[in-house]
Amino acid sequence: MTQHPVRYNEVLVRTANSAPAGAVTDIRNAITALDPDLPVRDLQSADSAIDRANYQMAILRDILTLFAVLGLCLASVGIYGVIARTMAQRTNEFAIRFALGAHARDITRLVLGSGVKMALLGSAIGLVGALGVMHILAAWNSGMHLNGTSTVLGTTVFLVAIALVACWLPARRAGRINPIDALRAE
Repeated sequence: MTQHPVRYNEVLVRTANSAPAGAVTDIRNAITALDPDLPVRDLQSADSAIDRANYQMAILRDILTLFAVLGLCLASVGIYGVIARTMAQRTNEFAIRFALGAHARDITRLVLGSGVKMALLGSAIGLVGALGVMHILAAWNSGMHLNGTSTVLGTTVFLVAIALVACWLPARRAGRINPIDALRAE
């Protein structure tokens, strides 16, 4: 240290059978016994030093999580809007089917079937895209691990559930269409 003076030095101390906070006084006394003019400050446990070193990564993680939740909410609203609008555009078709003798359960089955097909196709395309992006990010960041499979699958199941709700509500509405009023509005 005298040959290459550094402004700040760190000393790590391992304690056995005691809490790190309880050893602070003993460490300070030992350093003071070696050199009374040597300032000792910022004594902290290894856990708090690691937390302090990873603070920026924790903030980045929280911001990315917030953006992911925001993206999930926007995707949910988008899926609901597209499916509900698609089914609303078919109101006249449903009215004609009612006029020709279809029952409410037939229309409900038709709406739910087409919605489920769209949801499953969109989920398959989304899963392929998500896995591709995960591999690209892992290639760019060597420390990144590809263990987010449960998150991707959970998100996919959530979005498929949103799509099913988005199909079910228009299906209920379509089952209550009065064919004469719908055809008259045309």
